[in-house]
This record gives sequence, C-alpha cells and structure tokens, in this order.
Amino acid sequence: MKVLHILNELNPSGAEVMLYSAGSLLKDYGITGEILSTGPQPGLYAEQLVNAGYVIHHIPFTKSPVFFVALFSLLKANAYDVIHLHTERANFWLGIVALLTAKRCIRTVHSNFPYTGFLGWKRKWQRRLLNRLGLTHIAISQSVHDTEFKCNQLTTQIIPNWYNSLHFTRTTELQRSTARKQLGINENCFVLVTIGNCAPVKNHPALIEGLAKLADTNLLYLHIGIEKDHSEQELAEHLGIKNLIQFKGMQTDVKPYLQAADLFVMPSTYEGFSIAALEAIATGLPALLSNVPGLIDLDGIFKGLFYCEPNSDSIAEALADILKISQEQLREQASGNSEIAEQRFGIKRGLNQYVDFYKRNKA
Repeated sequence: MKVLHILNELNPSGAEVMLYSAGSLLKDYGITGEILSTGPQPGLYAEQLVNAGYVIHHIPFTKSPVFFVALFSLLKANAYDVIHLHTERANFWLGIVALLTAKRCIRTVHSNFPYTGFLGWKRKWQRRLLNRLGLTHIAISQSVHDTEFKCNQLTTQIIPNWYNSLHFTRTTELQRSTARKQLGINENCFVLVTIGNCAPVKNHPALIEGLAKLADTNLLYLHIGIEKDHSEQELAEHLGIKNLIQFKGMQTDVKPYLQAADLFVMPSTYEGFSIAALEAIATGLPALLSNVPGLIDLDGIFKGLFYCEPNSDSIAEALADILKISQEQLREQASGNSEIAEQRFGIKRGLNQYVDFYKRNKA
C-alpha cells in the first residue's frame, strides 16, 4: 500500500514526530510511506524523515493554479492508494485534488480550531462538503472531536496521537543521575523542562514571568526548542532570572533533558493533543499543564499531573505548591505512568488504528 502524507513545512512537531517514530515499522504493515512538504522549504525535519525511510517531495504552496496543477500531476503520476492530509491551511482545496486522484482520502485534524464569524461558516461547510464527498476526518483527541462537532457539526473518529514508545521509557535512578552529571546539573537543584517551539500558543513568557514571581533560586529551567527572535531570552534578562534558565535550542534527542528533570511544564493556551507531554509523562515525569483543551484530556488517565490556568500568577502559585513536595515524592506520585502511556498511546496502538482505517475507508 502506497501512502502519501501532505504536510506544511517539515518541523519537529506533532505529525512529523509521529511519522518519524513509525517509519521503521511501516514495512511490517506492507506500507510505503511518502511525504509532501508544502512549506517554503522542505523543513528542518526533512532529513530525519528521509532517514526513517520516507520519500520526501516538495511543492511550495501558493494560491496560484500552478501549485494545484503540480500537486495533481504528482498525485496522478504516483497512483497513491491513500492520501492523508495533515494541514489546516488550504485543506479544502488539497482535499478536492486528493479525492480526484486517490482510492482513499483521510484528514487528521491536529488541533482545536474554534473558528467564528464568516471564517467559521466557511470552514464548516468546507469540512462537511469534503465529508460528503468521501474524505473522512479524524480527531487526535476528545477535545478536538468536541470542537469539530460543536463548531462544524462534523462527527470525527478519534485516533489519539502516539509517541515513540520504543525510545521514551521510564527513567531509572541511574539514568537520572547520569543525565544530570552530563548536563552539569546539581543533584539538589529542582529542574523544570519545556519541549516545543516558541509559537505564541506555547505561552512560554507566562512561565518565565511566573518563575520571576517565585523567591526560590534553587530552580533551573531547561528550555528546549527553537526561539527565532530571542524575545524569551530578553524577557528573562529583563526580569533578572536569566541565570535560572538554560536556552538549549533545538535538540535531536530530548530524552536526556527529560531524564534530568523533576517536572515537565506545558503552559500552552491550547493544544490538540501534546506528543511532547506524552513523551515526558512516559519517562515518569510529573507534569504541570494548563487547564485547556488538548491538555485536560490527560486528566484522569495519568497520575502526578498538576493543572493551572495559562497565566503567570496561576503558574507561580502552582509551582510554589509543587516545590513544597520532595523530588522523591513527586516521582512516586507519577509511578506507573510509563506503563499506562505505552498501553494507551504507544506507536503500535496508533499505527494499527490508522492502517485499519486506510484499509476499510474508501473514498
């Protein structure tokens, strides 16, 4: 079975990370995986996806008919069995072209899109028309499913995101100690970690401002991700806490940072269903998450989760309470999460669901 995934620029985020982690298993399912990047550039993550076994195509998106002619030619020439859309941008027009060329077409909605006004009306009818024409929509979480039904009267099937359960496993005491030594972190220091890009939705400034409200100087914040304009570093310096934060940039492997940490923090204003949070929880880390769609979905599934509102005061208050708990007690509260994560959100679980969907849902 030949499957083409259509994405924007390829960066280390949700869909790309899932595809990368599943790449080595596709042959076992009889699947040949290809990816089309529609970004201005193929993307920083393109090389990793090639290494995982995917063929990468690149057609930069424009609103010109030239783009859609090139897209149609690519799809027709390669005779894909399944076309799997992952983009919100131009998803209607991409879906129309896909329906003209493939036996099966599906689209995964990767985040909450509560559109309103004219845009909301347009998106609703576009989604419903694609659905009537045979393109099936999949939601990555209960929150996304509920948003699509509420805003678009669209019923989606839920296939939760998966994480790389072969790589992110429970951290042992030896691994924790080794990671701290390699990163030069004092054993008694309380370490926070965030993983992800620095888009406004990730809300890192609220966390930095929250840290500035605390009197505790025995903190270290490991900031992992791409920060293009350095505004967060400038904010930390302005607030006088830059010495408490290590801006590590993009890392090809975030596992050592999770192993060295005491708490994973995700202060986002909303999410679809966070793979970064799953990775952290799977290593045994307790987590402080925003009480927002896409993160509240994890409540009741895992232990050792703390919630706050996505603002600096609430984050500071939650961190102050967490810091009253010993590092050992925090890890104990999160015990068992690695096994739950593997069972409910491991690679094979999600991949099995998608492969079954590819085989039984015809356009």
